[in-house]
Amino acid sequence: MKMMEVNRKYNAFVNDPNLLFRYIGIDVSVSQSFFRELEDPEEWLAIEHVDAYLNLLCKRKNDPMEKKQFKRKVAVVDCAFFNELTLIWSQIQPDFHLPLKKAFYPGKFDVPLDLIEYAKGNKPAWGTAWNSVDDVIVPCFVGGSHWVFSVVLGNWDITIYDSNAHLLPNNPKHRQEQVLPLRRLFPLICKKSGYFDDSKRKKQGLIV
Repeated sequence: MKMMEVNRKYNAFVNDPNLLFRYIGIDVSVSQSFFRELEDPEEWLAIEHVDAYLNLLCKRKNDPMEKKQFKRKVAVVDCAFFNELTLIWSQIQPDFHLPLKKAFYPGKFDVPLDLIEYAKGNKPAWGTAWNSVDDVIVPCFVGGSHWVFSVVLGNWDITIYDSNAHLLPNNPKHRQEQVLPLRRLFPLICKKSGYFDDSKRKKQGLIV
């Protein structure tokens, strides 16, 4: 009966002719179109859909009944994180096939405060401090599709999870270009946020 009531309220909201908004745990409130697009198999997922799912996933990993399914401790950022890294790096190297537009000195790079907030677990709303986890999961929108990076903090490996990888040419150099903003800037965020001091992890194998 409870599920029937939930479905009734959901359908009433989605089909309401008036424009209504709901807060779903991400930075923006969404209207009925958010759910209509989610139900339509011919519609591509938007960034807001991905972030909403990540919010629910993090609730599951923190649930005492569910967290046993998660073998590693993870922090999950939102899609805006990688978008910001890409924007920052594009100002340094607008074209991956050309030399840097301006010199990049890691020690002098001024990490934006909002990126430091990610590392401290204060952002997004479902954030977790990086010094308390094994991996950081980074969703991204690259090349017209959504996929995921996993940064393994113990050895600084970056794994790419892309369900459409089999549809793409086998071009390792292209993948290296796509991961470059994360590879160059992620360690600097860790350093500026105090991650190495708080986690006691070493920088061994870390290249910036």
